[in-house]
Order: sequence, then structure tokens, then C-alpha cells
Amino acid sequence: MDPAYPTERIAFMLEDAQMKTVLTRQQFASSLPESAEPYFLLDREWERLAAYPTANLDRAIDRQHLAYMIYTSGSTGFPKGVQITHAGLLNLVFWHLQAYEISSHDRATQLAGVAFDASVWEIWPYLAAGASLHIPDEQTRLSPPELRDWMVQQEISISFLPTPLAERIIALPWPQECALRALLTGGDKLHSAPEAALPFRLINHYGPTESTVVATAGDVPAGFSERAPSIGKAISNTQVYILNRHLLPVPVGTPGELYIGGLSLARGYWQQPAMTAERFIADPFSQEAGARLYRTGDLVTYLPDGSIEFLSRLDDQVKVLGYRIELGEIESVLSQHATIQACTVIAREEAGVTHLVAYVVTAPQQGLHIEDLRQYLAARLLNYMVPSTFIELETLPLTANGKVDRRALQALDHSAEQKERTLIKPRTEVEAKLVELWQRVMGVEALSIHDNFFALGGDSIVSIQIVARAKQVGLQITPKMLFQHPTIAELAMVVMSTTAETIIESEQGIVTGELPLTPIQHWFFAQQLPQAQHYNQALILSTRERLDPELLEQTVSHIVQHHDALRMRYSEQATGWQQVNSAGETHEIVVIKDIAALSPDEQKVAIGATANEAQMSLNLQDGPLLRIVYFTLRSEQRDRILIIIHHLVIDGVSWRIFLEDFANVYEKLRNQHAVVLPAKTTSFRQWAQKLVEYAQTPDAKQELAYWLSAAQQDILPLPVDYAQAENTVASVQTISVSLSTEETQALLQQVPQAYHTQINDILLTTLLATLTQWTGQSKLLIDLEGHGREDILEHTDISRTIGWFTSIYPLLLDAQGKTELIEMLKVVKEQLRVLPQHGIGFGLLRYLCQDQQISEQLQALPQAEISFNYLGQFDQEFSEEALLAPAYEDSGMPVSPQGSRVHQLDISGSVGGGQLHLNWTYSTNIHRPETITTLAHNYLQILQNLIACCIEEHAGGFTPSDLPLAKLSQEQIDRVLGSERAIETVYPLSPLQQGLLFHSLYTLEEGDYLVQTNFTFRGDLQIEAFQRAWQQVIERYAILRTAFVWDGLDQPQQIVHTQIELPFVMHDWRGYSPAEQQQRLTELRQQDRRQGFILSQAPLLRLTLMRITDTDYEFLWSHHHMLLDGWSMPILLKDVFICYEAFTQQQLPQLERVYPYQNYIAWLVQQDLQQAETFWRQQLKGFETPLVLGVERRKQAQAPIIKNVNKAFQPNSPPLYKSWRVPAS
Repeated sequence: MDPAYPTERIAFMLEDAQMKTVLTRQQFASSLPESAEPYFLLDREWERLAAYPTANLDRAIDRQHLAYMIYTSGSTGFPKGVQITHAGLLNLVFWHLQAYEISSHDRATQLAGVAFDASVWEIWPYLAAGASLHIPDEQTRLSPPELRDWMVQQEISISFLPTPLAERIIALPWPQECALRALLTGGDKLHSAPEAALPFRLINHYGPTESTVVATAGDVPAGFSERAPSIGKAISNTQVYILNRHLLPVPVGTPGELYIGGLSLARGYWQQPAMTAERFIADPFSQEAGARLYRTGDLVTYLPDGSIEFLSRLDDQVKVLGYRIELGEIESVLSQHATIQACTVIAREEAGVTHLVAYVVTAPQQGLHIEDLRQYLAARLLNYMVPSTFIELETLPLTANGKVDRRALQALDHSAEQKERTLIKPRTEVEAKLVELWQRVMGVEALSIHDNFFALGGDSIVSIQIVARAKQVGLQITPKMLFQHPTIAELAMVVMSTTAETIIESEQGIVTGELPLTPIQHWFFAQQLPQAQHYNQALILSTRERLDPELLEQTVSHIVQHHDALRMRYSEQATGWQQVNSAGETHEIVVIKDIAALSPDEQKVAIGATANEAQMSLNLQDGPLLRIVYFTLRSEQRDRILIIIHHLVIDGVSWRIFLEDFANVYEKLRNQHAVVLPAKTTSFRQWAQKLVEYAQTPDAKQELAYWLSAAQQDILPLPVDYAQAENTVASVQTISVSLSTEETQALLQQVPQAYHTQINDILLTTLLATLTQWTGQSKLLIDLEGHGREDILEHTDISRTIGWFTSIYPLLLDAQGKTELIEMLKVVKEQLRVLPQHGIGFGLLRYLCQDQQISEQLQALPQAEISFNYLGQFDQEFSEEALLAPAYEDSGMPVSPQGSRVHQLDISGSVGGGQLHLNWTYSTNIHRPETITTLAHNYLQILQNLIACCIEEHAGGFTPSDLPLAKLSQEQIDRVLGSERAIETVYPLSPLQQGLLFHSLYTLEEGDYLVQTNFTFRGDLQIEAFQRAWQQVIERYAILRTAFVWDGLDQPQQIVHTQIELPFVMHDWRGYSPAEQQQRLTELRQQDRRQGFILSQAPLLRLTLMRITDTDYEFLWSHHHMLLDGWSMPILLKDVFICYEAFTQQQLPQLERVYPYQNYIAWLVQQDLQQAETFWRQQLKGFETPLVLGVERRKQAQAPIIKNVNKAFQPNSPPLYKSWRVPAS
């Protein structure tokens, strides 16, 4: 036991272990808890000690007897004792002696505390070999340079250092002739290897306490940079397995849980048989009776050389500073505090360092007092178990099962979050409406106004749903707004109110008459299908209650009447197919079928047979274009409803609208309320007409060059198993694969944050990598499907319009020689970003443009053999309270088997039930099932690998499309930003900033542009609140977090960091006379000016506070002029004192919203410089000599310009803002 442990922890261990004797020393006795058994003071009780025999004990020790018991963190709120046998300890000792050739000449170190199991490893192998142990003092142990020097001086030959310390010490220079031959490390994830060769071996180790300290070991080669070093391979008499959830081994490269077996396993947990049985399971691979495996809870993967790579934890157990702890123990103790109503603790990694974050909900009428919580926890937990950050929430987010949703907490945007703050709540009515919308549509409870739409799993389809629902609450937004302003705080600043003058063309009455075909409808009829009426989409759903047949028919009638596209009719004329909106629907749509008398198996057969009949029952010319069959089952079963709609009038987004309206209308009818559906958006007819007009414009035609570029690429056909076969619908089969719920959650919420991606970037990169392996080609031509509801037409809103809006367009994916997944992701992402208008223009030019030459050129393009379509997320449509839920019976054949297929492979994906499902549809006439099965599973494995790469600690980076104003190449981005991930954005300088940069570099030593402002404060200054106020302002204004780079770039750029620590220094000068204080202040200013700033390192400001008397302070604020002009300073200072005032009153500051400086740069970039030059030439016409404007800076006769503003805030002085005088306490 470590005497530094909290008293409560030691008391628990004494009682739990039922100790009969406790050996200690006098100096620790006063801080130890009371014990039923007296302590044995080794340095005081000499007489008692002398009474014991001195001869060796004659005890028969068996290898299965306990050697020691060590306590580790436990999820119950109390530590748990791990029982280690002599067999495990002996195996560790003998393996170590052999592996590292230990002799009596070795000089080893002992740094770990005796309560940390690494100390066992540090002590016994060396004592068993007769080697010497050397123990540094505390100051040396904590300082890597001093520890290195000490190890060299002591001629240490072998040493173990915990991972965080080892990472720091290997980065130091080492003498090539030092005695150290091996540095062992372990206890945490090793993030990187040394850049250059060390004069000794570096060996990484892994092992939980339950396997006697070490389970695997492996040398770390110098210069390793592609991924984190491995944890090596199993040590002697130890077996390791990487298994899936079914306890089956996983292939190389596939993540799985690590299981450990062999001699080193612990006996179990002291007095916890249930936990022992849960973690120590029977070994399914061993023939030995009683053989066990330990479930580590660690996610790992095999590397090609057989070594193991550690990925992450699978449970709530984490490592902090090398110590393994249970988050549940912290939560259990924290929840007992009087002010805490609920809490959750998670581990978060930043810059490779793991720290703990506590999310708390305070009890009613209780405030969050962080220091009180810290002191409370410090008295009961180990110091490394006290969270570094506390964040207050109104409620904890919950999963559908009512458990705390830890992934939702992990998904919160912490780059915009300052330490120890409450979740930023909406400040305006607009923000409040947007928060509610996002919560409903995206299923996210804990939401900050700074959370990023895409980081929360949003995509283009979800954006359309948000647009539609925003209009219902009086907000007018577009998908483009959401993409350009992806946080609520940003979006609220540009959102329009529908009460304002926003003209959206829509037809609220019944729409009738002819309308042109849209591009996708032209594409459909161009296929000349033999049974065009049989080309449907269908859903089969279960009902949470029995539906009233009459109300069901009324519900469908309301929907068909409201959504005009559902009343379409199609006829083939001499000029082609004609589309007409009928005034009403006279045909029977709803069919009721009672199958309650059938057995469950017979019911399935009946549903499938009826579904196939219904799929063939639609009629393009006379209608209807939708059919609904309601199956009545037994009373204890849920009924089924089959909805079939012809694809000509429905798409993925439309289904969401249909289902939402279905549930709303039925509920209103059932409750006898008036049926009022949301106002119609732009009709399908208006959309179709506007598309025809737009297709003739220069904006549309300018895309032609992009679409023709694919024609110049040589694309080879896909491999086939059967040549010259017919690609018929009748020969279709589908292979389905799925991600797990955990992998899907990571894909939607964690992966986008690393490389600023959207889900199609990830899925298409995986497709390219998969097909490259299969075909041997680095280029892939596909037909990509999009939702087609692009924001290209003015006064148009189709967010709640039902119809077939899909766009299909060719996309050439080119790996450009990249083989690593992340590098391939970057090039695919950029290829998608240059896609004009999300691909809608191809169909417009191909089918609607009246320029025959353009149409023919596009028609002649190579035909893709693969189609890909991501349909989005459907889980939000089917909540637990929803009227309808997914069912899994046969919905019939949606497409006539008599038709031919366009593509050899149709790949579609969607998220349902919390999982990503991918369907690979192919023809058995062309490919064997095993070919496509292998292809689909290869895709899934590559996707899993890509997800794992994106969620690694050091993953992340930018590509050119992330920084559109900077116009940097990928090479320049990598050179300028390097491995830095905490970057908000990069953009060019304003003209004035460029001039200031030039002069700053030209007159480097003069410091002309260092601005110093001096204040005098009188009163009781609350220094912590003052510091927090400045930190808040730094977080508020991006310019204060900005650095400048120029070397090797076409034009200088400014880099905005996401977070900057406040450069705040305080001096206490109360011991000096007024004259000495004045002298020191003068010297400080001069020194500060000489120090200047390194322009490439943010922040370019400094704050220095000098305490003159108990109530008087001098304050020096220095910054570079490139950050601020004179107009900005009072604005900034006003915010500082608003924040200060709020913090002194334990409140959150209420600040007005501000527009980022980046907006000004974006405006500048868009200006026509030629037009500006013409204007000024005209204005200055006639002047032949330089014009003096009268605003030039008058240079001081001696020193460079200094702005020293002395402001004494007296009690009765007139305020500049309100009262900047520091109030008396």
C-alpha cells in the first residue's frame, strides 16, 4: 500500500484484505486510518521486532500459492484485489532473465511506487540475478533531463520507465557511449518511436495486472512514423488471441478483443467470484483442464509480421499516466457529493495525453463549484483519478436503453469548448429553435451551439430534413447555408425568418396539368423497360397499434391529395413520354388482408405472395402509382403494412416526408383533430419547369468541360466470371454486409472529425481501394447517385416536396498512385469537392439542354459498370414511440424480372437499426456468388481499417478544400501545418496585414508594430476572474489565436489555432519602494519590446500584471499590430470587462454575437481588383505628385511607436464602458 493513498482507500484495503499485520514506519502512522490490528512500526518497535526468530522460515510453498495481492481501480467505487500466484511471478522473472540476459553485473533502476505492479517487475528479476537496484530521488525522477544525466552517471545498464516518461526521455540527446543497453517501457500506449537511432534498445511492453505485469513485448525500431509502435508478441508461456464477439479468431488487419492465457494469469479477484467469472473465461483453444483466458477489454489487431497493434479500450477502463483505472469508481465517488445529481466520467485524448472529463448534472438550486469537487475527490481517490475537466450539463444524454450515451458525450465538439465550462446553451430564439430541430432530426440530446453538423453525423439528406422542419417553425434556411455554416451559432447569424421578405414559389392548391420530365425520368424511360409500370420502391412495416381501416384510407387520401406527385400519370406519345398531374385519385389504393388465422410461417408466405401481386398492380397511364396493403395478424402480434410506390414519383428523401405525414395525419384523425399538413413547398411541376430553363443557361453549360474530362481516360471493363452473358433482372442476387453498431457510430460521428470528411468520402475511398485490389486498376468509373435536391434555383424550396429528384452522374475516382488508405482518402475527398453542384448538372445537360451537340457529346461518354448510392440514415424515422417500425418480411419483387440491368454491380448503403448496411446486387449470369461475396467482405474489412485509421489518436489533417481561401496545395498544407491538428482555419492576409508583415520583417529589430497598452487598476482585483475574462476573449476572437506564415508560399497566410493558452504573467512588487517599482516597470516595458514576437507562433500578445500595493495593480498588454487596429481595441476591452464582471458574480458572460475576421477576408477575396483600380485612377486623375492623406504615422524621434495608456479606474471617474474600476470586496 502506498502511504500517499487517501485514508479512505487504505482503510478499505485493510478491511477488504483482512490484514493481520501491517508493516510501516513512524512517519506514516499519523496519516493512516485506525485499524483493529495495530501497525508494526519497523523503525520504532525494536523490542517487538527482536522477539521474532531470525532463522529462515521453513514453509512449503506451492506455485499456485499467492505471491502478492495488488489493488486496481474497480467499477463499483472501490478498488479490487488481484491475486497473483508464485507461478505467474516466477514466469515473469525467468522470462525477463532470459530475454534481457540479466547478470549480477547489471545496474537497474526502481522508479515505480510499490503499489504499482510495475515495481514487482523492477525488483524481483534483478534481485534473483544478484544485480543491483538504483533508486533516484523524487526531483530526479520527475525531470527527464535530470533522470537521463543520473542514469548516465550511475552507469545504469537496463531500466524500465512508464510510457509517458519514456516518450519524453527518448526525445533527449544521449551520449553514444552510455552504459544503458536496454530501455523498457509500458503501462500506456506508446505513440511514437525516436526519430533517430538511440545508443540502446527500446522495447515496448503490454500487460494488465491480471497477467502478472507483462504479456507481450517487442523492439521499437527508430524512425517508425506510419503508425504507433506495436506492443510486440507474447512472452514465454503466454498465449494471446485476438477474437471477435463470437470468440472466433479474426484475420490479420481486423480489429478484435485481446484475450490472454498461460502461466501468468492471476487466480482472480479477491472475494468477487462474479467478476472473476466474467473476466476469466474457459479457454476454448486449450485441451488442458481448467485452462482459462483473461478478457482484457482492449481492442487490438494483428500486423502482417505477427506483432500486435493496440487500438483502444472496449469498456470504461482506461489508462492515465500508466495507471489502469475504472471510470465507474470515479463516478461512484463523485455521485455521492451533495451538489451532484448525476455524473459520467470519460477519458479523452489530446495531443497524445489522456485526461479525464467529468460531465455533471447539479442538484436543484445547486451551483457547480469545481474546486470543491476537486478537493472532495482528492480526499477519496488517487490523484491521477481526479478529472482535469468538469463540464455541467442540464441532463446526461441517454441511449434508447436508458443508459448514459458515452458516445454522444465523446461526439461533442471539444475544439470549440473551453475547459471547465457549461455546455453552451442557445442565446437567442433562433438558436433555441435550431437546437430543438437538430435534437429531433439527429437524435442528439447533449448539444452545444458550437457543435459541428457533420461531426454529429449529419449529411446532405439530413440537411434537407432540417430545412423542411425549420420552415415549419418560421425559419428559412437552405442546405447550402447549412454546409457553409455548420454550427448552430454560425447558422443562426445567417438564417432568415419566413416572416421576412423571402419569396418561395409554391402552389398551395391542387396541381394539375402537363409538366416536363426531369433528367432522372428521362433516364428511366430511355431504358425502354418491357414492363415500365413495375419499377417500384417498397417498405414493409409493423404497427405499434392496430390501425382503423377507415382512418387508414382517410390518411392515405389526405396524403395523396396534398402531395401532387402521387397523382401523376404517364403516357407514351409520338414525341416521347408525357407526364401529367391528375386532379384526384379515383382508384382504390388501400387493401385490407386478414391473415390472423394462419400460422406464423404461413403468414410469411401469404405476405410474400400478396406483396408480389401488389408490386405488379400499378398502372402508369391510368393509376394508381401507389398501393398499400394492410395485413391484420393475431392480437398478440403486430400488424404489418406494405407501402408500394412507383419509383417515378418517390425517392429516399420523399419516403421520409411520406412516413412523417402518414404518422401525423393518422394521429390527428384518431384523436378527432383537424388535419392540417405543413404548407406545400415548391411543386414538382415548378421544379421540372425551372430545370428546363436552367439547363439552357451559361451557368449550366460551363460544366461541360468537367463532364467531358472522363472521356479522355482509359477505363478497362470489370473482370467477369462468365463472358457475353445477359445482365437480366431475373438473374439478380444480393450480398449484404454490415458494420457493427459501434463501428457505425464511429463512422458517423468520430471519423468525420479527423479529415473533415463526409460519409461518401469514406465509402467511396473504400470502394476505390476494394476495386483497385480486384481489378489492378488505379482508376474507377462509377455512376454515383445523389438526392438531386440541390440549391441551384432561386425562390425554390423542395424540402417537403415528394417526387423522384435523384441525380445520376458519372464519377471518375483516381487513386493517383496512392496506396495508403489515408492518402487515398485525401485524393478522393478532393475529387468529390471539385464535383460541380453535386453532380446535378450532368443530367440537365444530357437530357434537358436544347443544344443537340452538348447532349450527343455526353451521350457518347463511357458507360460506368458500377452504380453507388448511399441512402442516408433511417433510424430517426423509427423511434420507439413511432406509429410504424421496420419489419423484415418479404416485400415482393420491386422490379419486373423481364427487364435488363444497366450496371453489372449496384451497391447501395443505408443506416438502420444503428448499423450501416451495404447491399451488393449482381447478376449470376455474369459473376459467381463467391466472387461478389469476397468483394463485399473485402470492402467491409477495408472500411473497418479506414475507420480505425481515422479514429487513431494522431489521425487528422486538412486538404485543400478545407481551406478554400488559402488556395494551398496538399504539399504546402502538409509542410505548413505538419502534424498540427488543433487548427481552426487558414486564410490569406488583408492588404494592410501584408504591408505590416513586410515592414515587420524588413525592420526586424526595431519593433515598430509592437503595441503596448498600460493600465492602472485600483481596488480588489479578482485575478482569477480577470485571467478567465481574457481567456474567454481569446476564445471569442479568432484573430487573437492567429499566427502568420510565409516561407515557401505563393502568398502569406494566417493560421488560426483552435485553442491558445493565455500568456499571463504576474509579479508581486509590494516589497519595493514606489521609485523602484517605477524603475522596474520601465525596464519591463523595454524588455517586453526587445522580446518582440515570433510571428509564426501564436498568440502574438502578452499580458503582465504587477501588484504594487494590496489594492493597486499595473497591467501591461502587448500585442502585434497585425492583430488589431485602433478601432478594435475598445471593442475587445469592453468584452474583457463584461466577462470579468460576469465571472466575479459566478455567471456566464452575455456577449453579442460577432462575425469572424475570416468573413472580411472572404469578402476581400471576392472583390474585383481591376474595377477598384479603375475607380481610384478616375478619382485621382490630375494628380501628378504623391498625395498626402494626413493619416500617416508620425515616427517618434527616438524609440519606435509605443502606445502607453494609463487608465486609473477611480471610484468616481467617468466610465469608458460602464465602470472599469475594480469593486471593493
